[in-house]
Amino acid sequence: MIIMLEKLLKFESWGSKEQIMSIISHLREEEINKKTLKELQSYENYRYLINFDTQVRILLWLDLISEVDNVLKLKYSKPINSIVFIEIFFNKIISEISLYEIFNSKTIYSNDNQVIFKNRYLKIKYSPLRNFLISFGFFEKDKNIPNTYFINSDYIGYFNQNLTKNISLSSKRKISLKEFKEINKLKEIQGALAEEYVVHFERKLRENHSNFAFIKRISEEDVAAGYDIQSYMSDESIILDKFIEVKSFSNHQSFYWTKNEFETAKKLGKNYFLYIIDMNNYQKNGYSPLIIQDPSNEINLDTECMKICQSWKISLL
Repeated sequence: MIIMLEKLLKFESWGSKEQIMSIISHLREEEINKKTLKELQSYENYRYLINFDTQVRILLWLDLISEVDNVLKLKYSKPINSIVFIEIFFNKIISEISLYEIFNSKTIYSNDNQVIFKNRYLKIKYSPLRNFLISFGFFEKDKNIPNTYFINSDYIGYFNQNLTKNISLSSKRKISLKEFKEINKLKEIQGALAEEYVVHFERKLRENHSNFAFIKRISEEDVAAGYDIQSYMSDESIILDKFIEVKSFSNHQSFYWTKNEFETAKKLGKNYFLYIIDMNNYQKNGYSPLIIQDPSNEINLDTECMKICQSWKISLL
């Protein structure tokens, strides 16, 4: 049975996150006859019966499960949480339609480090998909603006790091200057969130310093400084003597380091730090960033490239 997104969009409801995760959980333990699994679902919640067949179709479409002689089997061996599922979900969508159909200059804009989604401009046929994303917490309702949502902070890193690139690449028409600027603005949001996190992290680290409140972002004031944040090396520091360049990633554990940043790091030596933020985990309790002191000495760069390269892609091992 070939399942396409267009076929799935004909179903008014795709069910909920709880139900689809319940199906995955059952299949994680063993292969199950489809009829038996449906009965198990009804014991958990009788409402699950309404969307059971649709949810099985979704899992088959995502290639997470297989069906042979009415027996369902889980094909994905790794753990599946909400974020992993959403990544798999969007990867499949990207393979079938242009993301510009859903995310474009009419439906999204950025405001105060948030990505706002204007539901009224979404094509009606994508309503089941939108509601499914709402059930996963990808979209959260804006309580102040009717018919408007924002992208949940748990997914914003993934959205900015992965989907914005696909939005522009998958557009089948030319993108206006205004739209191009808006897409780039979305990419900047992740950087701003990461920098604000580091300011908070540093202020907490130096809460015993009499001037801890002076720790600040300078990236908006001086884009050529070669670093983003000024802080204190210790509680005894008299002046702001710690200089932090903030890098962030979502799925792909890599970042770009510019020649200007490298030269600044070389000049400042042990007072210069790279703080690398995992946007998928930075809001979790106990999370700490990867910190590299004096990175010009710690990171090996291509010396042949130094004379002509303006930036390097650094991958984390």
